[in-house]
Amino acid sequence: MSRHSQLTVRCPNCLSKIPVQKNSAEAVCGKCGIGYRICWPSPSQPMIRGLLAPISPRESE
Repeated sequence: MSRHSQLTVRCPNCLSKIPVQKNSAEAVCGKCGIGYRICWPSPSQPMIRGLLAPISPRESE
């Protein structure tokens, strides 16, 4: 995949570019570690939809 065709979104927290795999529903910033939900307005345009919900200890049991 060439540099121009790599799919990325910009982290709203630290402004780093986050690589996004095609059709992925989630992405995590490699710099600050915050996870985001991803939506796809078009097949080549990922967009941050919101934060990933943290899993509380009660939910994981």
